Amino acid sequence: TKDNLQKCGFDNEQILKLLEWDNYATSFFLNDTCYYATNIEKKIYTEIDGFKKHYFENGTIAFPMDCPDLIPTYFDLFLKKYLERQEELLNTMFVEADQKEIFINKQILAVKNEIDENKEKILKRIHTDIYHKKDSIYNSYLRLLENKLNEQPQQTEFEPLDLSDTSAVEKIIVVKEPYGEMFTNNGFELFEYILNEYVKPKNTTGRYEELSYYYRCLFEDKFIHQKPEPFRLWFIETYGEEFTKIKTKLQATSPQRKKDYSSALDWFKPQNK
Repeated sequence: TKDNLQKCGFDNEQILKLLEWDNYATSFFLNDTCYYATNIEKKIYTEIDGFKKHYFENGTIAFPMDCPDLIPTYFDLFLKKYLERQEELLNTMFVEADQKEIFINKQILAVKNEIDENKEKILKRIHTDIYHKKDSIYNSYLRLLENKLNEQPQQTEFEPLDLSDTSAVEKIIVVKEPYGEMFTNNGFELFEYILNEYVKPKNTTGRYEELSYYYRCLFEDKFIHQKPEPFRLWFIETYGEEFTKIKTKLQATSPQRKKDYSSALDWFKPQNK
């Protein structure tokens, strides 16, 4: 009911869509839990059940960045999907044990790449709290993979995978970025890039006008799904700055900001195909 949705913390827009749209589901994060509501089942899920729905509903297999307890489930689902695809491709040549070992080795390569990229961000002191969290979670996944590999029956040694061949490495599917209560479509990655590349430094005149403009653009393009006030409060809490008011897009627009936002999208799109 509307009352139950409001008590859980769903905003008015989410509630309206749940009540009026067909086959709609939505979620948000609050205090280390995930609230997931669906009008298909007419249910609200919370805690680990909410996270399961958020990351794995309707055939989605998303890396559970905000719920490490689901990493084994992620591995099992991703492996099952991979084996099904390989069996269809290889037909009579399919050997499950061999393909499982190949999958694990591909995932180890992929997660080591993610860990190396995180280390670069940490060394550059780019939002180190976020990347320390990612580093910890990816290392947990790496340990699980190495344990799974050790459990495999001894196989004949196969040739190293060529990392330049992207088809040889299963990409870790991370479709739910940190701060999923605020961002969608990997929007935090884009926001972080804009913040570092195009927004004036802290304690500099014009910083919050620029932030206002980019917030409006990201909201319009569905990279942010929260209204101005929740975003402002989130920014204050996350970055420890006093952001008093978000200006309208008209008030904050400038030719240079339009150009910079377009450049940011040009950077972002090839990496998120």
